[in-house]
Formats: sequence, structure tokens, C-alpha cells
Amino acid sequence: MQALAPDEPEVAPRLAGLVRKELVRPEAATFAGEDAYRFRHILIRDAAYDAVPKANRAELHERFAAWLDERGELVEQDEIVGYHLEQAHRYRAELGPLDGTGLALACAAAGRLLPSGRAAQARGDVHAAASLLGRTLDLLPEDDASRLELMVELATVLLETEEFARAGSLLDRALAEGDERIRVRARVVQILLSTFTQSGSEFSGDLLELGALVQILERLDDREGLADAWGHVARLRFYAGHCRAAEEAYECATEHARVLGDRRRERDLLEWWITAKRFGSTSAAELLAFLEGVRVEYPHDLRLALTTEQMSAVPAAMQHRFDEARALIADPAHAKNFGISYVGAGYQEGASVELLAGDFSAAAGLARTGWDLYAELGVTGFRATMGSLLAQALEGAGEDEEAESILGDVGSLAQRDDIDAQVRLRSVRARLAAKKDELGEAEQWAREAVAIADDTDYLELGGDAHLVLGDVLRAASCAGAEAEWHAALDLYERKGNLVGASQVQERLG
Repeated sequence: MQALAPDEPEVAPRLAGLVRKELVRPEAATFAGEDAYRFRHILIRDAAYDAVPKANRAELHERFAAWLDERGELVEQDEIVGYHLEQAHRYRAELGPLDGTGLALACAAAGRLLPSGRAAQARGDVHAAASLLGRTLDLLPEDDASRLELMVELATVLLETEEFARAGSLLDRALAEGDERIRVRARVVQILLSTFTQSGSEFSGDLLELGALVQILERLDDREGLADAWGHVARLRFYAGHCRAAEEAYECATEHARVLGDRRRERDLLEWWITAKRFGSTSAAELLAFLEGVRVEYPHDLRLALTTEQMSAVPAAMQHRFDEARALIADPAHAKNFGISYVGAGYQEGASVELLAGDFSAAAGLARTGWDLYAELGVTGFRATMGSLLAQALEGAGEDEEAESILGDVGSLAQRDDIDAQVRLRSVRARLAAKKDELGEAEQWAREAVAIADDTDYLELGGDAHLVLGDVLRAASCAGAEAEWHAALDLYERKGNLVGASQVQERLG
């Protein structure tokens, strides 16, 4: 207080008087050698603050920021100092046109909030990162050369907080006003955004464009841009069912991140690398061992801890460890506490666990929550996958009419080469047709599912498709059922899906 009011000789007696009046109370000091006080109620604090004229508030915030910098002992020093400089600038702006001091405060605040935002992103708190980077952008003057690059950086974070419209607006501006490097980076992120919000397109075209953008980034020697571009290539390859190729791209992206010493990018890439292993040719046992290695390498990363828990659930369920699998999923909504977006992934994994356990009603409940969540967010790609999973659970539970209705929506949402949604859609349609004794149609749907799945390395999904085709052929008393079941058994065994393998062995007798 003395530092904030250097001309006031009676600070200590005045504070003692406030204590006697029970307006403030002594508090444990943050800084050694200092006394600390706290208002007894937030309403008292707000009333005292509101009584201070804005010009004085601006000056006090600025002085307090300077005092904190002299101390330099806080863990979140940049964020706290940046906040007070931001407040000093805001009150000056409310009082009239900014002078040189006001503009300097804005730049100083931005200079402290920007590293705080990046630090939040590095620790996986994307909601804090979005807030801090957004406030930084608001503080920078329009003619600041770093604004457009920051727009692309912020848009990337906003994809993870599901603020797609805002991300799109930032990317549009960066594309319109940026230099070649900024435009390429913005387009890379824009392509990824389109996979969330557009339906009916194909990943193949996006992959071709990303390949061309990678060549430009190589010419510009932009390693950060290359790490992101290769990461997006990997994700689209994964969506298209080519997990081995996705892992190769993740390895390339990770190498660029390692050269930069960028642990945040490494971590973000690792999350999706894990997902490619979960759905691809990595066996359940190998995946669980890989995830344990991730826990050892990143012992304090809460975001990765949640990812490894969720991605461990289905492999555990494949080994008949259903209670353990359910415990690993817990409540998917608690992902928000870790700054994790894509909480739908928890509902997807939870529904998959229940399908393996044979509890179709529980699977439908989880998948429906994810389905509704993605509708609220305006996400089409993940919603199509969740919808196909919901339809599978509904069919298993005997809710065939609703399953048919959901499949109609999935058909309009799913991109044509979104493998998981397209295969599951056809497999469920096959089962529904078989129930109605429309066995010719059922066989057609089942064969289409197998043809799509066999062109991928989604082992579990391929096993499911061959299992359905075998069931349809047996129902139609056609040859080939056992061959399809043996194909399913081979895929399940390679994936380590003991539950699926046992279901096939029961059919084979």
C-alpha cells in the first residue's frame, strides 16, 4: 500500500483502523517481510474499488504492476503483471483518446500476456490459452506486424475450444492480409477447420492441397509451419483409415517440433499419434505398453494423463477387463476441468467399451450424449462417427426405428472417405435389413462395408465388418459365412480383441 500511495504518511495507522472497523482482516503474506490484508467481503472490496475514479485506478494498476515486477517472486508473474497493465490501459482508453503512455501500456500488457498464453497452451490448458492470446490480440495496435501471425496461433487454439466461427473469422483475415508464410499457415489451419464443420467432402482433396502447402513451407524453411502441416496431414490420413501412413506423418511432424525444442507441439502431436495407434494395427497389449511409456515420459501433464486414460479403456475392454475400462473413462465431461476439448472422445470410447461388454443400452446413452454435444457445437465430422456408433448401439438394443433415423443423418453428415462412419453405417444398415429379411440388400450393405474396411488398417473395424457379412451370409444360407468369420477372427486376433475373437469362435463352434 505504501508503494501505491508514496505521498501518504499514515498508511499503517489507516489500515489498523480498517481492521478495527472489520472492513479488512490480516492475511498470510505472499511476499516475505510484508504485511497482508484481505477485505472481509467481496462486496466491501467492490464498493471500495468502484469509489476510486478511473484515472486513479489506471495509475494504481500501473504502480502495482511495477511493484510486482520489483518483487519478481510469483509463479504466474507475467499473467498477473499483464492483467494490471491491461487494466491500466483499459481505464485510460475509457477516459478518452490514448496518448503515448496509454499505447505503451497496451504493448507492455500484450508483451506479458502473450508468453502467459503460450505457457497455458504448453501445459494443456487451452481455455486459458484462448483467453490470454485473445486479450493479447485485442491489445496490439492494428499496425503491429505480429498481429496476423497471432491470429493464426489463436485460431489453432480456438479449434480445441470449439469456437469454430471465431477461428474462421481470424483465418479469413490472415488469408486476406498476410504475407506468403502467414497465408500458408492460415490455410493449413483452415483445412483442418473444414473437417470439423463441413460435410460430404473428401479428405483426399485436402491431403493433396496440404502436400502442396508443405512444399511451400519447406521452401520458406518454416519448421513451426511444417510441424503443424505434417500434423494435419497425419490426422487426415488417420481419418481416411491409413493409420500407418498417419504415424509416419506424425513422426515427421514430431521431428520438426523436436528440432525447435517445442514440447507443446510434441505433446499435441502425441495425443493424435496415440489415437492412430488405438484404431490402427497396433495391438491392444502394445498400445497399453506404449501408453504406460507416455505416462512415464510426461508424469506431470494432466492433459496427456487424461488422454492416456481414455485411450486405455477400449484395449482393456478388449481383454474382458470391463470394470477397469469403465473406471478409466469415468465421466467424459470432466475433461473440461483439464482444458480438454473434444470431450466427445470420452463418450465415444465409453460407448465402445459398453458395446464390447454387450451393454447396448449403456452404449446408446453415452453415444447419444456425444451425438447431442457435437450438434450443439456445430461439429459435423466427429458427429457422423458418433452417430454411426449410436446407431450400432440402438440396433443392438432393439431400437431399430431410431437407428434407421440416425443413420439417415449420418449419411448426410459423413465425408465420403471418413472410414469409421462409412463402414459402421453400412454394417448397421446390413443388420437392420437382415432383421427385416431383406437379405439381398443386407448382403450388399455388408459387402460394401468390407470393401471399404479392407482398404484400411483399421483392424477392429474391419473385423466388425467381416463379422456382420458372415452373419448375413449365414442368415441367407449362403456359402462363405465361415470364410468371413475366419477373416474377422484374424483381424481381431491381430488387434488383440479377445472379446471379438471369442464371439467369432462361438459362431465357428
